[in-house]
Amino acid sequence: MAVVADIQEIIKSTKLKRSKNARSVMNSVTASISGENLANSRGKIKLCKNLGLPARRVAGGQRIRSRILKSESSAWALTQQKTRKDSISEETKKTVYNFWLSDGISHPTGNKSDIKRERLGPNLYTSHMTHVLEKTQTDAYLDFVAKYPEIKIGQRAFEKLRPFFVRPASEKDRNTCCCRYHVEANLVFKACMKFRKSCDRETDSQESDYPVFEKMSDLIHITLCPKVNGFYRKNCLDRKCSLCGVGNFKLSPNESQSSSTVEWQKYEYITEKSKGKNVRRRLTLIKKKTSVNEMFLNLKKLLETFPRSPAPIKLAKQST
Repeated sequence: MAVVADIQEIIKSTKLKRSKNARSVMNSVTASISGENLANSRGKIKLCKNLGLPARRVAGGQRIRSRILKSESSAWALTQQKTRKDSISEETKKTVYNFWLSDGISHPTGNKSDIKRERLGPNLYTSHMTHVLEKTQTDAYLDFVAKYPEIKIGQRAFEKLRPFFVRPASEKDRNTCCCRYHVEANLVFKACMKFRKSCDRETDSQESDYPVFEKMSDLIHITLCPKVNGFYRKNCLDRKCSLCGVGNFKLSPNESQSSSTVEWQKYEYITEKSKGKNVRRRLTLIKKKTSVNEMFLNLKKLLETFPRSPAPIKLAKQST
């Protein structure tokens, strides 16, 4: 009777559930109690009354038992749901996982205290450094489809395969430095890329050896060695590596000339008189008109120390 009571308790707590594990448990229980002695309908009805099961479910257990016993293995096993034909393969899941962590899609926050935990079981957790998305999930999906056109996957399935430690960017992640050093570097960078783009338009070059970079980070990337475990090496940031450096940023013949002039902006200290006989220096953004080569050399000089620049003290919201 104790065995029957245990079976009744298992059935009572499982039969109304619709999860995959619950169905597997019910199939195992019904198959194990549906032996040859239940071939007659009278014994089957008594069993159904004692266990609180419909006769249809017991009959299903008999079919499962017969199928397993007639198989080649002829061994007891938990019945499993058949895999759908259009299910996502493990190889595709791994490809999607690596894509979420690739450059241009997400990046580590850089704060060692940003750790994401996920519960795996009772008193069992896994943790990983937090990554922040650099674009929306829709844009990430469109980039994935363009990069892997042979993989057929929907956007919802793609988003479900996002690692648990990758999160969308919040307001605090959209902060940028407004110090003189970073602002001036971005101003010179934009002026240089504007000139390079105009030269490419004049020559109608489709594939140039001197690409037009959209962001300062793209330019910095080519002057450093590839990342190791998501981070650049310190020697590369300190410009002590012999394999990388500012020399990787090559100038075109038009950018090396000193004959033509161009206008650009730069911060400089100017001296002005205050009240009385006092003289003070004030940092001012001034317009300069120099040769093209001087502007690009100034950008390369800024690139020498830009990658290892210290974290800004004052932050401001990035304009959108």
